[in-house]
Amino acid sequence: MNGTTYKPPTEYSATRTLLRFFSKSPDSNSVTKDEIFASWERDKPEYAKKNEGWLSNKLVGIYSYNLAKPVYSYHPYRKLERLELTIKGKRALGRVDVPGVAEESTNQPVPYRVATTGLTVDDILMAVPKINERLTTHRLRVVLEDKEVPAE
Repeated sequence: MNGTTYKPPTEYSATRTLLRFFSKSPDSNSVTKDEIFASWERDKPEYAKKNEGWLSNKLVGIYSYNLAKPVYSYHPYRKLERLELTIKGKRALGRVDVPGVAEESTNQPVPYRVATTGLTVDDILMAVPKINERLTTHRLRVVLEDKEVPAE
């Protein structure tokens, strides 16, 4: 490879790919290979061999960021049956329910990230009840407000 090292796609790119994989089945947390090919309009049988290589390349980023996990069948050899979303993948697609958070804030295709820690707002909101269980004399409360835009 000419001395260069391979870098997987960015997390944003992998999330956009995952979003497209699940575009035809928005309510499901798993998708079959045929559904993936249909979502990218690659479902012609004469391109089956090329599709396998294409899918393999697309899955590198998704597996690198733990957005989905493969489910294989083993008859007569190992074959990818479908992809199932992980918690991180569900969060990236806005499918994780967070109590007390408005729906429009969790339906973002790529979550808002807190710059210094890499945490999402959803991560923080989900952690607050767990922290409050451990606190005996205090209660942690998080207030999420929109930034005020100065008038011009």
